[in-house]
Amino acid sequence: MSKELKKIIAAVLALALIGGAYFFVTSDKEAKKEAEIAAQHVYNDLNAKIVQIDISTTAESGSFVKDGVNWVMVGKEGVELAQMSLDQAATYAKTFTFEKKLEDGNPSDYGLVGGTMFTAISDDGKEFSIVVGDKVTGDAGYFAMAEGNIYVVSKETGDALKKSASAYRNRYPEFVDYSALNEMKIYRKDKGTINIKPNPNGMVEDGLGEYIIAEGFPCEMPVLTQELAANVGGPVYEIAAVSFFDEPEAPEVYGFDDPYMTINLTDTTGYACSIVIGDEANEGERYAQFSEKDYVCTVSTAKTDLIYNVDVFDIIGRYYVNDNLGKISTIGFVADGTETMFAVDAANGKIFKNNIEEDVEKFSQLFTKLTMLTIDGRTDDDFGTKVFEMDIKYADGRVQEIDFMEYNSNFYGVVINGEKAAVSGKKMMDDFINAVKNY
Repeated sequence: MSKELKKIIAAVLALALIGGAYFFVTSDKEAKKEAEIAAQHVYNDLNAKIVQIDISTTAESGSFVKDGVNWVMVGKEGVELAQMSLDQAATYAKTFTFEKKLEDGNPSDYGLVGGTMFTAISDDGKEFSIVVGDKVTGDAGYFAMAEGNIYVVSKETGDALKKSASAYRNRYPEFVDYSALNEMKIYRKDKGTINIKPNPNGMVEDGLGEYIIAEGFPCEMPVLTQELAANVGGPVYEIAAVSFFDEPEAPEVYGFDDPYMTINLTDTTGYACSIVIGDEANEGERYAQFSEKDYVCTVSTAKTDLIYNVDVFDIIGRYYVNDNLGKISTIGFVADGTETMFAVDAANGKIFKNNIEEDVEKFSQLFTKLTMLTIDGRTDDDFGTKVFEMDIKYADGRVQEIDFMEYNSNFYGVVINGEKAAVSGKKMMDDFINAVKNY
């Protein structure tokens, strides 16, 4: 055997030994890891088919059974349930894991006496029983007990298994698809109605004008998307039942004959949803009734009061003119008794002043000033005499009749379509009035 061949064989043997050692060490580590993972399970039967769930707290008890693919509540078979949440809870139970085992301790010290008893039962009669007690300090998890031992479990596990039976009821109205919203009409007792619709002319700019306020302000105004979501849209879609009355009394018992607020939603497919908010119930709650639901419930005032108290000024854009010139038919001004009328021929790119063709670039400068005029506030005080009048007619038939009235040294009062609407700063407004006079 040549010296070179001996070297090759020796190298191969060395690599084999190293590989074997690596395989042995790696396999040993993986085996230990698998053993540790297995040791964290109290129950580990992922294939168990759970057909019954029993939940008991000091306040209530309830049972659920599988009826084909869906869960039903025993004794209240007609109520809607959060099917996925029940399936998830059953999985947490049959694969119950812990983060730490307590070697000693009194169950009463951890809220386990009087805690939530959750039992999942499989089709072959096997029971997976867990009691969930107090939260661990710092909201890092829960104390739980199974098979006579006390454990610390994850927050996710504890949250899934600590719910009461009624917590698995479907608590939400049958909402319409917000992305296909056709109308959101909110009647507020003693505050008037707000009506939100998609803008038929399209978004004005990013974050403005995807929706308009069609009722609740003297004229249609584009809505600030983020403010609408924070003050109206978000809270509406977060309304949920807190407690249920499955055998409700007459509507007037709950204040539904003279409601605090009514929310009506429709989408572009024609689907509708209605939420009626009635009298105050428990502290922080009001009675409510959802369309297509047989029960009466209570809902949190944290959501309903936010919607009820929304100020239209908080959700609308502040410019009087938000459309481009091509969407306007005529603009009329009256200052010091002199009327000036501009007509827009968008198809041919022409402007006419009092029926005489006008320089487009010159008018564009005036129109730019017009689009910069803003709503700067509002007041309940009386206005004085009219100073300036502006009438805008749009190609789609909309009309804005805006009168600027004497108010004080800093602001003009503003009347839109005959209704007191706002105040506007005098400095910018006077600049625009002078531009019209000197045109």
